[in-house]
Amino acid sequence: KMKINIAFQWTIFALSLLILVPGLGHLPLFDWDEANFAEISREMICTGNYLNPQIGFDPFYEKPPLFFWIQAGSMKLFGIGEFAARLPNAIFGALSLLLLYRIGSREKGHFFGIIWVLFYSGSMAFLYFKSGIIDPGFNYFILLILYYLFKEESESHKGQNGRIEALLVGIFAGLACLMKGPVALLIIFTIWFLRLLLSNLNSRRFISLGLLSLLGLIMILAIWLIPLLGNGNHVFLTKFIEYQWELAGGQIEWHNQPWYYHILVLLLISFPASIFCWPYLFKRYGRAIPEWDYYMASFFWVVLILFSIVTTKIIHYSSLCWFPITYFAAQYGYNKYTFREVNKNRYLAWGILIIGTIISIILMVLPIILGTPELKQMLVIELGQEFAIEQINTDVNWPYAISVIGLTLFIITIFGFWTQIVKTRKSMWLEITAVCFFVWLAIYLFILPRIAEHTQSTMVQKMKDIEAKNGLQINLNYKSYTPLFYGKLKLSEKTLKKSNGEIINYKLPEKTMWDWATDVSSRKINRDFYLWTKTGNNAKLDKTWKKEGIYNGYVLYRKQF
Repeated sequence: KMKINIAFQWTIFALSLLILVPGLGHLPLFDWDEANFAEISREMICTGNYLNPQIGFDPFYEKPPLFFWIQAGSMKLFGIGEFAARLPNAIFGALSLLLLYRIGSREKGHFFGIIWVLFYSGSMAFLYFKSGIIDPGFNYFILLILYYLFKEESESHKGQNGRIEALLVGIFAGLACLMKGPVALLIIFTIWFLRLLLSNLNSRRFISLGLLSLLGLIMILAIWLIPLLGNGNHVFLTKFIEYQWELAGGQIEWHNQPWYYHILVLLLISFPASIFCWPYLFKRYGRAIPEWDYYMASFFWVVLILFSIVTTKIIHYSSLCWFPITYFAAQYGYNKYTFREVNKNRYLAWGILIIGTIISIILMVLPIILGTPELKQMLVIELGQEFAIEQINTDVNWPYAISVIGLTLFIITIFGFWTQIVKTRKSMWLEITAVCFFVWLAIYLFILPRIAEHTQSTMVQKMKDIEAKNGLQINLNYKSYTPLFYGKLKLSEKTLKKSNGEIINYKLPEKTMWDWATDVSSRKINRDFYLWTKTGNNAKLDKTWKKEGIYNGYVLYRKQF
């Protein structure tokens, strides 16, 4: 195997942190996922209950606890806020890029490892490391599982026992399950079963190593399950499993998308790697003996097919595909760099032009439309939805100069297209990837903050102001986690007394669900009481409620005691 450059390992890790950590508190936490997960971690700290995640101090059955443990630890160290909520993913990002370099260097050589890191960093996927969602850590563990599964098979072919690798597969599988749930087992078992069928390794040996992996998995899961069941939380585990079946069955209707959804998402988010990977992603690889190329190709197709079949689709469900996409793009770049390949690829040229132009036009047109009152009003008329209209009409400064981000990408796209079509000894893969890296950072610094202003920044700032005045905030008629996180809801505030003396509990509202806030006691409890509703919803509040203003499409009422 190839040697790993120790100095480059430290350089990649340090540079990754240097890019990822600054600005983590630059944006408010986005509803739902970021605010949802951060609130669960905050409530763990508030209650000291680290076994079963809670939201609004009610059980949250959708996710296991590992990510929240890590996030809560970050909040313990750096305080409850956006920075601490996102810091774990910045660290996972640095570890992931380090892992790409280490695997690439081991299997293909030092420069290949560097090029793989460059392609991943040059895709929009890199921005996920500056978020507060679960997937970056989950994906890191899945890639570790895949690599040690490959190492296990490779060692067995050499006559070695492969037991350490098999145990590590199980340990990392357990961590992945504790991070996001049993979907980790579905992915890894599918790939393992394919190897069992196609490998020329003795089936009995393959299965015995699989049992060792199962032992490692059980050891890690026991860290959570034994205390959970020991405390009598059987209901939580049952509800958790039921939700996973519901998710797989596509019963969450607002996430149901057509089968080709992830193909379109991957083409856009992984650009330009999503184009440069084509010559190698679609090759036929040997199956009988362990090849890392075959593992990566299998990884891509298993993830893409599984999540295309499942009707519940969210952008980051296919984020595992970013690893093989950038890996095969790195093969393109490495062969161009090392062997000076001179072949022209017209289909790559058209792919670069089409996808690059789509992204460029969006980035160029968005500031112009939202920065021009007449064009913005035309968009508002087309939408016809009151809540969206209120958010778009929020007064946000959109300088036309921001369109330069899209224009820059468009220019490099045209040059890349021309090079692939006309030139025979030149490919602009490095230039396009480098420009895309700075384009994605510019989006994070200049476009996302303005989108946040349209959607929630003003409301979040008002929530912070209310909390500074010791005000209690509850959301009515819509599901949102920001009033809980930024309003710092306490367990003692979950129950309130109605005017007839009845004690009732606050429950996070579902879509179009009324909560009890319309009939709370007029007696002052221990804080000023505020209600958030969506515009367009007739709250039918009595005269004791005073309307205080509209913020990003949300109406704020205050109880007059």
